[in-house]
Amino acid sequence: ILRGSECAAVIDTCGGTDNFYNIVCSVTPLPLIVINTHGHGDHIGGNMYFSEAYINQRDKEMYCGYFNDPEVEAEIKAKGLAPCKALDIEDGDVFDLGGGVILEVIAVPGHTAGSICLLDREDRILFTGDSVNDMLWMQLDESLPISTLITSLSVLESRRDAFDYLLTGHWQWRTQGLTDADMLG
Repeated sequence: ILRGSECAAVIDTCGGTDNFYNIVCSVTPLPLIVINTHGHGDHIGGNMYFSEAYINQRDKEMYCGYFNDPEVEAEIKAKGLAPCKALDIEDGDVFDLGGGVILEVIAVPGHTAGSICLLDREDRILFTGDSVNDMLWMQLDESLPISTLITSLSVLESRRDAFDYLLTGHWQWRTQGLTDADMLG
């Protein structure tokens, strides 16, 4: 969750086991913008608790496939929810959260065709989803050739002066002996 003065961005919504909307609302009363870094279920599953979410057009078929799965549809119906509307997001789009907090969308095809990163220039953070992490899966049917990922990473490298920190979709900090308290301050 990244808060500005006008609204907050929810970057990915986890797997959907818990009511992610209620969790987010316990942290901020601001209006919410949901942005998905790619279309895998462990990043979009919690979208069922929101009315709309942004996802790159190149992952929209995967997104719709997940929510059209009979088990997922049944879970959404059992919880009295409706499917989350998918809105288009593209390379270069900008989300102004207010108070100087701006997220810039950077297309990073590789892990999936529609993978994106989000750049917060003010705080010098790059939110990478699964595009950059310590255990990047590139063997999936929806993954693109390694050469495509290398090109995408070159684009990120060319913008390296814009960020000091990477926040990835899957943290391995527990394996480094850090606790939740260490990471949350």
